Amino acid sequence: MRVGSINFWELMSKEQGWESFLLEDGIHFSSLGNKFVFDKLQKALKISSLEQFLPSWLKITHENLL
Repeated sequence: MRVGSINFWELMSKEQGWESFLLEDGIHFSSLGNKFVFDKLQKALKISSLEQFLPSWLKITHENLL
């Protein structure tokens, strides 16, 4: 089985102002960092929207669950 990976540190460190992607603790992502990660994951998973991959819970019914 082939499992891919994304080196977020390498990608982030290439961005100008990458420090704003992290909170003051330097470990956790800020809102900008979360958006950066989401955008990279979305591209890697080749999905146009998150709903294509994970439907809104409002659209899930007992009938379409299975």
